[in-house]
Amino acid sequence: MDDTSAQTYYEFNASKEDPLFLNSLIFKYVKIQVLRDIVYSGYLESIDPLQYREMNVKKILIPGHAVLNITVLDDIDCMKPKNNEVILTSEDVLEKKQKMISWFKKNLLPVIEEGENIVVGNISVLPPYSENDICALNPIVATEVRKMILNMP
Repeated sequence: MDDTSAQTYYEFNASKEDPLFLNSLIFKYVKIQVLRDIVYSGYLESIDPLQYREMNVKKILIPGHAVLNITVLDDIDCMKPKNNEVILTSEDVLEKKQKMISWFKKNLLPVIEEGENIVVGNISVLPPYSENDICALNPIVATEVRKMILNMP
């Protein structure tokens, strides 16, 4: 780690109040120093995640108060985790939308459509209408709607 041109060092306490900066670290290869001189390095997938995807990579949840420093290392392509995204056609998305609307109605929830969005009370489900596309201010309600979507046949 002697090559300082390939890495950028950030004092976390100075930057944790800047959400745009923290967002810029996502998908970067970083080294994070936490309390008790423990250091983790790897690709930063998310900050304060609300979702879990099972993959063959080790995920570590680091509480924000434990982070002392973050170093962005040089991007190493061969170490990036594979992106397993499935590309949906517009017909697939429309079918998913109709299926979700009927599922919410079957569960006696008040459902309306606002453009491309499905609105259930004060929660919106955005395209492509998966359990990860919920927009809500209340994380508890969002979690319950997410469970309902996951239980959808």
